[in-house]
Amino acid sequence: MNIMKKYFNTSTLFLATVIVLYSCGNTGGGKDKEEDEKGKEQAAKDSVGLRKNEVMLSFKQYDAVSIQTGSLQKQNLDEAVSANGYLAVPPQNKANVSVYIGGVVKSIVVTEGDHVNKGQSLAMLEHPDYIQLQQDYLSTHNNFVLAEKEYLRQKELYSTNATAEKNFQKAENDYNAVKISLASLAEKLKLIGIDAEKIDYNTLNSGIVLKSPIDGYVIAIHATIGKFIDPSTVMFEVVNTSNMNIVLQIFENDISKIRPGEHLSFTIPDESGFHSEGIVYAIDKIFDEVKKSFSVRAKVTGNINSQALLPGVYVNAAIETTNSPTTTLPDEAIVKEGQSEYVFILSRTKSIENQKYYVFEMKEVKTGTTVGGSTSVTLLEQVPDNIKFVTKGAYYIQSEKNKGETENVE
Repeated sequence: MNIMKKYFNTSTLFLATVIVLYSCGNTGGGKDKEEDEKGKEQAAKDSVGLRKNEVMLSFKQYDAVSIQTGSLQKQNLDEAVSANGYLAVPPQNKANVSVYIGGVVKSIVVTEGDHVNKGQSLAMLEHPDYIQLQQDYLSTHNNFVLAEKEYLRQKELYSTNATAEKNFQKAENDYNAVKISLASLAEKLKLIGIDAEKIDYNTLNSGIVLKSPIDGYVIAIHATIGKFIDPSTVMFEVVNTSNMNIVLQIFENDISKIRPGEHLSFTIPDESGFHSEGIVYAIDKIFDEVKKSFSVRAKVTGNINSQALLPGVYVNAAIETTNSPTTTLPDEAIVKEGQSEYVFILSRTKSIENQKYYVFEMKEVKTGTTVGGSTSVTLLEQVPDNIKFVTKGAYYIQSEKNKGETENVE
């Protein structure tokens, strides 16, 4: 019995030892094989010489995920050109308010943000020159009355040959000179807001009222009470937002797609839920070398009374262009990294030790309309006409590229 027990324990120990050694042998072999494959793959990559934004796949990887390639297609899509820009006020809807004759600010009766009507008071100014101008007008008016009487008297005498012609001519010239001076002074008074016909010696005003020349909102005040304001100083800025324009920057590749009269929709990033429309009315003919774009101008047609519509506000717009052929790729051919969009092209193939490898390069694109699984694309750099684009499996290639970059960093 003891002999059998001893034999059993010895056999069990031997069998366990064999199993452990066999297992260790298999594990080591698997690791060696994996390391060998990785080494061959790295050697292949080194021999190919991958450039920035390139990734290489073996035929096994290429076949396993059924990667497909194809060419850019021409399709008719209801395309919308995306663009950024800002809101602007037409020149006739903006006023810089200043005085024609300088004065000291006595009072300001509006604040920034107030809505004012045309002719509404903004401020009052005082200066002795305002009194002097009224005094000059009244004195000239008296001279005009006397000159007119003398002219009419001389005219009557001349018609009956009771006076010399030179006397009549002198009276006529004096009358006309005073008449011109009176009209000039009346216009000067009108410029500072004083009605010449309503003043007399008992109603001389030391102050004038500055009024808004348009309906709109006061967006800036450049004056304080007690400050002297000269004619070159802008005291108030008033804008009328009932007619607003949009100035959009359009890339060179898209400008040929846009025509005056086309509709657009736009949003304001800082105004959640805001949406409005507009119509293109002009396209600038000069290319901006700094911004690498053309300016397109549109008139706002929707939500024109919204308080969100203010000059200088940033907008995102989509211009609905005419239905014309455009280059497209399947939706799944486009991948994103950050805020940019990319596609992969088949850069080249290479055979190494009877193994075929595929090298793909990532190219940035600008996308447009998406219809029925196809998206319009514009390449930001030229590629050969016969180049092949990855139409299926782009996300797998992107993950392999990102994995490779991570391994290089480590």
